[in-house]
Amino acid sequence: LLMATATGDHELRYVSPRREQPVLARRPIRLVDTEASIAAPAQVMAGSTVRFQAHGPVNAGHWIGFAAADAPPERHLAYVWANEASGEYTLRAPAQAGAYELRFVLSGDSARVLARQAVTVLPVQAAIAGPAEGAAGATITVTASGPDGPGHWLGVAPAGAADGAYLAYSYYEPGTAEYALALPDETGDYELRFVL
Repeated sequence: LLMATATGDHELRYVSPRREQPVLARRPIRLVDTEASIAAPAQVMAGSTVRFQAHGPVNAGHWIGFAAADAPPERHLAYVWANEASGEYTLRAPAQAGAYELRFVLSGDSARVLARQAVTVLPVQAAIAGPAEGAAGATITVTASGPDGPGHWLGVAPAGAADGAYLAYSYYEPGTAEYALALPDETGDYELRFVL
C-alpha cells in the first residue's frame, strides 16, 4: 500500500463495503517523516540532458522534476518517476534560461516536496554553419554544436517562418561532425536552424 503523504496517526483498515459495518478490522499505524536528497549540478545549459543523483522513497507515483521556485508542489516543467533503486536519473533542463528548482515530490493524497535543490539554467549555446548558397534540390553539408538532449534537430526552413517550421531536418547528435540536409526544390531565401 502506498502510504499517505501526511505524517501522524493513521489506520490500516480491512473494508467490506457491502456490510452494515463495513470496517471488519483495523490496526493503528504512525507515519513518520521520510527523507530525500538531490545532488545535481548547480548550473546547466538550457535544453541539455542533466544527470543527477536523487534518493528517497522509490515508487512509480513519486517524481523528480524541474519547477519554478514559486510553483506549487504538484506543478513541474519536466519530470521523471522516482523508481530507480540506484538513485541515478537523467532529465532534460528547461529550454528557457533562469532560476529553477529540482524537486523530489511525494505524490498520493496530496503532493509534498521532500527535497529541493536550486539549479540555474544558463542560456543555450548553439551554432550551425553551412554554405551561404546552394543549388535548389541539392544536399549540403552543415556543422553544428549545442546542448545534448533527445529531440534537438537541425533544419532548413523558409526565412522568417515560425520556430517549428522545416522543409528538411536531421536530429542533432553530440559528437557528430557533419550533417547532410536537402535543400528545397524552389529557389528563394531559407535559413539553417538549430532547434531545441
